[in-house]
Amino acid sequence: MVTIARRVSIGRGRDCDILLTHVSVSRHHAELEIGVDGSLELSDLKSTGGTYIVRGGKEIPVSHSSLKPSDKLRFSEYDISVADLLSLLPDEKTAAKPVMIQTAAPTPASAGAPAPRMRMVRCACGSIKERGKICPDCGA
Repeated sequence: MVTIARRVSIGRGRDCDILLTHVSVSRHHAELEIGVDGSLELSDLKSTGGTYIVRGGKEIPVSHSSLKPSDKLRFSEYDISVADLLSLLPDEKTAAKPVMIQTAAPTPASAGAPAPRMRMVRCACGSIKERGKICPDCGA
């Protein structure tokens, strides 16, 4: 059994450690457990849109699963890599306010077509932005 060093809440709620403001993300969407050995476990908190690991081109629904650093995650319609998610963790020592990732509202889907998914990428300045959009922090 792995000893948990840290629990990180993820969601749209202001009380979450990592705040994802995308409208499809539940207030309390998921929880990340970081073991003292560096292991990562992700649990879905009965979110409306679900939590998925995207590994090897396949979406794996999460109730409680181990993560690999190379995995990509999907919180409902919001995509982010495990590496980028970990880079957003607030410093335990300063324990400042939660990190907020501002995302645009999804565009309405055409009749019968699925809604497009947000694809977030890391900008050269280090901020997370929507792929193909101008970075709100540096303008690149």
